[in-house]
Amino acid sequence: MFVATTGHTTTPSFLETLTISRHKSSFTSTFDTCRNNKQQYQGRAYLGRRVYTTYLSLPVPELATRRPEREMKLSPFQFSKYQGLGNDFVIVDHRHQSHPALATEHVKFVCDRRFGVGADGVIFLLPPKESTNDAQMRILNSDGSEPEMCGNGIRCLAKYMRDISSEWRSKRILRIETPAGVMFVEFVAEDGIKVDMGKPILDPSAVPTTLKPDAGEESAAVDIPIHIEDRTFRVTCVSMGNPHCIILVDNLEEIEATLDYWGPRIEKAKWFPKRTNVEFVKVVDQNQIKVIVWERGVGRTLACGTGACASVVAAKLLGGAVGEQEVVLPGGKLRCHWDSDEHVYMTGPAEKVFEGHFVG
Repeated sequence: MFVATTGHTTTPSFLETLTISRHKSSFTSTFDTCRNNKQQYQGRAYLGRRVYTTYLSLPVPELATRRPEREMKLSPFQFSKYQGLGNDFVIVDHRHQSHPALATEHVKFVCDRRFGVGADGVIFLLPPKESTNDAQMRILNSDGSEPEMCGNGIRCLAKYMRDISSEWRSKRILRIETPAGVMFVEFVAEDGIKVDMGKPILDPSAVPTTLKPDAGEESAAVDIPIHIEDRTFRVTCVSMGNPHCIILVDNLEEIEATLDYWGPRIEKAKWFPKRTNVEFVKVVDQNQIKVIVWERGVGRTLACGTGACASVVAAKLLGGAVGEQEVVLPGGKLRCHWDSDEHVYMTGPAEKVFEGHFVG
């Protein structure tokens, strides 16, 4: 049997699952379609299961509604597909180049889930700028934009590096350069990858956000009301190398049903000059939070590593979280801890899905 996840802007909820019988499914490739009761599904394989998202009910970006135009020819290349909690990436080995070789329009095409490979982003493995480091990571989102950092992405890249190199397999800690700085990635257990995500940035101008705390309050933008259309959200702004807007809520089910409406409106709101990732967070108890994510440049995703870390920081600033947190996301669970050294540590899985050759 295969577990299938359906996404809706209204009920049933984003987390509703249904079962598809193996004998009713037909596959022609890793990204096949499956017809069941005359509905069409797109496959995403992760965590040993094949997960399907309905074409008919899941809101999809404009780029996926028709075949993307490509003005420049895309040369064939080898790639690997990895995922962390369902946040999936195409990884391209560019160790012999100084910069990514795919143009923005090519990345959009590769990430397209109908006409390309299908992914939330493309990760490029590049040589390090400093010899003391192991590698450099660059990532482009499915819309072609470049984030400063990606928590699930760096775990996937570290797993890929270990898979392809005995030298990297011999190291317990990898040093990976990113636009947000050098990240230290540690292999702590079977399929357990711990990342030192560094210190959270709380200075509003550095997040960046134009939101400011009231006079006399702490310098961080914490629990500040913003008004969008007829709705008021109380937001806390944190950067983990990339900007996050965290909103604590009591009812995640209502947010799940309206995320595709409010997510892009908050992402592109006037208070965020570089746009922002958006996390809606429910504090379950002092050691567990639940998070749903709208990623800048991607949209609704099953998980966001930097978003999980930023959510833990926000929950602690607001007094709802203590110690290490279990962060429950639609794609699975992460462990995040804002430690006494002020660094945030994230631990979670990363898995290889398959290897492939893009023929152009």
